Amino acid sequence: MAGHPPPAVTGPDGALTFPDLPHGTPLGYGLPPCEAAVLDLPPGGLIALCSDGLVEDRHHDVGAGMERVRGALARAGGDASLTELCTAAVGTLPKAPEDDVTPLLARAR
Repeated sequence: MAGHPPPAVTGPDGALTFPDLPHGTPLGYGLPPCEAAVLDLPPGGLIALCSDGLVEDRHHDVGAGMERVRGALARAGGDASLTELCTAAVGTLPKAPEDDVTPLLARAR
């Protein structure tokens, strides 16, 4: 996967999914063109961005890592604070990370 993984977003039905968005170049790699995307979040909906270190490493598949994070965010529930959700996502790491691990979450009003 080039660049960072797609965001996890809460849809109108409350399910947390990873929308299929255009892939960009990794941060710091120069100034290539970038495609914009618009996502509609319902009130209270969540968008979660993360660096690739949270979902993959040399020994674990990115798809499995994304499912691990999706499951942690879904289990934490809609009433959890953003801090609790970040802690839950980082808590899914199977071992100490070898790469950067950066979750960034926001909730729609």
